[in-house]
Amino acid sequence: MSADSDGWFIEDENFVRWDAFREVLMGNIMRKPDSVVTIAADQQADVQRFVKVQTLLTQQKIKNTQIILKQEH
Repeated sequence: MSADSDGWFIEDENFVRWDAFREVLMGNIMRKPDSVVTIAADQQADVQRFVKVQTLLTQQKIKNTQIILKQEH
């Protein structure tokens, strides 16, 4: 999963609307509850989108996460 200025991504699927992204993300997590949720963001990512995802995961008590911050070379 990643967040950038164009919206949210789950693998190669782009979501512009939060509710659609949230529904697919939570569905994926419910189907595979032991999976690690990886959040990737580059330096150009919209911080509000990143925080929104992190808040959702915290509210849902999803703790099996990792965050990857991509740096430009």
